[in-house]
Amino acid sequence: MKKVKVLCVLPSLRICNGVASYAMNYYRNISNIDIDFVVANLDTKSDYFDEIKANGNKIYNLSKNASKNFFDYIYKIKNFFKENANKYDIIHCHVANAGAIFLYYAKKYGIKVRIIHSHATETSDNKIKQIRNNLILPLTIHNATNYFACSDKAGKAMFKNKKFCVVNNAINCEKYKFNEAYREEIRKEFNIENDEYLIGNIGRFVHQKNQEYLLNIANSTFENWRKANPDKSIDEFDFQLNKMSVSGALFDMIKLLDIGKTVISKMTAEEVYNYSLIWAKEYDEELAKMLEDKEYALKVFGIERGNKKPRKDISKWSDVMYNIGYMYDDEFYGKVNEYPYQVISDKEDIAKILDLYISKYYNESDDKQTWFDKIKELAVEMGYAGEVKEFKANPGMYKAHVGDVSTVLRVALTARTNTPDMYEIMQVLGKNRIAKRLEVAKENLK
Repeated sequence: MKKVKVLCVLPSLRICNGVASYAMNYYRNISNIDIDFVVANLDTKSDYFDEIKANGNKIYNLSKNASKNFFDYIYKIKNFFKENANKYDIIHCHVANAGAIFLYYAKKYGIKVRIIHSHATETSDNKIKQIRNNLILPLTIHNATNYFACSDKAGKAMFKNKKFCVVNNAINCEKYKFNEAYREEIRKEFNIENDEYLIGNIGRFVHQKNQEYLLNIANSTFENWRKANPDKSIDEFDFQLNKMSVSGALFDMIKLLDIGKTVISKMTAEEVYNYSLIWAKEYDEELAKMLEDKEYALKVFGIERGNKKPRKDISKWSDVMYNIGYMYDDEFYGKVNEYPYQVISDKEDIAKILDLYISKYYNESDDKQTWFDKIKELAVEMGYAGEVKEFKANPGMYKAHVGDVSTVLRVALTARTNTPDMYEIMQVLGKNRIAKRLEVAKENLK
């Protein structure tokens, strides 16, 4: 069978270029597609050149200095596609600005599938170039047929409301596995003790890579410098090792975990599931076994996700078991040993609330508003205030309020007082699980 021929357009094929690394990671692991490369900018020979040519693929370097001779650059691109477009089924373009030219001529000379790939949330680190690129971008998008992005955020930033496909930045995990011998070698080279914290950073010194945060934790003088120079480039900060705090880096674990929560809260249920499973397979056999039922796990991870205020209970993958374990019967029944009902302590009242809810008020087809209205009705029937403000206005008239009744149900179903949205939890658990858990909670009252 004839191989699909792809022309991959890159800004550079340098080893230190992130987009080039991305392309090479896929290139090395695709056997049924033939890929040639076009380098859009001035480039020097790298190890990638030899690797690509050894595999029988071509590298076209069209530009010597596009910024100085723009029209010559366009002429070269036009002639390239005039002569070579018939060789390729697909063009996969990784440059937003020059992509307008590449995709135009690819279209003109008959390449049917034309992909533009977004790798960032901004079109440039430079403000002037950003304005230029934003003006060019509509032409790039117009001449493309398909839209790829490294993340949802990068896709929305470039393509707005257009439908795009997220293609994750894949790496060879084996290459980056921990190596004790290499660790010792590096620490010896830089005279770093075995018990010292070492934090590495890989990336260009640009706004997108957020070195501001790294400098903040590494050098106590940076924060003062930034306050005094709010408009200056990070490149102007005079970083000197002898000016670091004698106590070492100001590593803020609380802040780091908070950042982790924010990042994970913006992920899809599928992404959280995939990352959790990868981690669990290596570090938590019990969690990995729980996640074997992908359909149910996706429902669990989907609770309060994608909202304006998504759940922020996971800061690192080791948090997952604690934060979803109660949604799994084996984990729930195996670990629960107390029910902290809080305000309502009368066992008869608790038992009656649980009985009435499942026999009279629960209906799994109810929407959220109907569900909450029924909990209010249950509260009123039991002598509790249907509104918190009613209770606060006349505390002597009621035993407690609807929030306390809701807590009884929450605790009976999860053994916790603080969880994501109870309505969504109940939708995932389903009627049978709910009925059983309420019955077990009643038994524990005896």
